[in-house]
Amino acid sequence: MSSYEKSWPFTLNDNITLTDKGIHIRYQAYDIGPYVYGMPVLSIPYSKLCGIIKPHFIPKQTQ
Repeated sequence: MSSYEKSWPFTLNDNITLTDKGIHIRYQAYDIGPYVYGMPVLSIPYSKLCGIIKPHFIPKQTQ
């Protein structure tokens, strides 16, 4: 992993999707990295979000 990826700057974003496995945050090219990274997606599984998001947003099979 490159030093850039280790210090990846998290920025707020309205492009959020709740999926059956977790939350996906998609960024546009140049939002948080060089164009060569394309449109990066930050995926956070529901198992890491217990106690952070309201339980009714977490699908039953992952609770």
